[in-house]
Amino acid sequence: MTAAPITPGGETGTYASSASSSIRVGLPTGLAAAFAKYRSEALKVVNAAPDVIFTQMEPGTAGAFFSSMNALDNLAIPFIASDTSVGSDWISAITGPVAEAHLVSVEGSSAPGPGGDKYMSCYTEANGDQQPGGNTPYAYDGTVVLALAMDLAGSTDPAAVVAAIPKVSNPGTGITDVTTYADGLAAIQGGATAINYDGAGTPMNFDQYHNVFGPFDVVRWSESSQQFEVVTTISASDLENASGG
Repeated sequence: MTAAPITPGGETGTYASSASSSIRVGLPTGLAAAFAKYRSEALKVVNAAPDVIFTQMEPGTAGAFFSSMNALDNLAIPFIASDTSVGSDWISAITGPVAEAHLVSVEGSSAPGPGGDKYMSCYTEANGDQQPGGNTPYAYDGTVVLALAMDLAGSTDPAAVVAAIPKVSNPGTGITDVTTYADGLAAIQGGATAINYDGAGTPMNFDQYHNVFGPFDVVRWSESSQQFEVVTTISASDLENASGG
């Protein structure tokens, strides 16, 4: 099966992929778009006879497009959607029964990284019982790594900070492991020339391309529990191996 990446920048888009080819279809955004346009684009997908449809769209577009696909082929082709689909607005747009039967979504894993306990302790102290959003641990980790890199570099110069990032987030012999900004800063101020920040969402181990691999959950809507449930988790090592890293 071949698959093309979702268009960068959050653009609404759908890819239909089969073992031999993939096609890109463009959808009008917003409910004001003509319904005939959705039907036309949906027909392109059905005629391509794909094995699976990879998609990212806003809820209003999803509602119209799924309706068109249902009318054309009874939603016979499975959908795999990005994390934008993991929300009540999407479920309302396409309906719960349709989501449960025809859609799986992929989002950053809810499984905590090594620093997950410390992160949740701080989050709960600041926000009470409110649960963090699915991607907030990764934003937190990125902020901590950037701050520690500036501390180690002793500068906000971009080149110096970029060079310092692997030195604050990778393991090694004699390198201190930390799971909070405070502990990392204390180690740097104590003379450490390198530390290993283990994050709330992922270990944050940067490769030579400054990429970090983290786990992703494949989730499906459940009508009985009225929430998304994890079908399987793709580990960071699985993704790294698949990418040739």
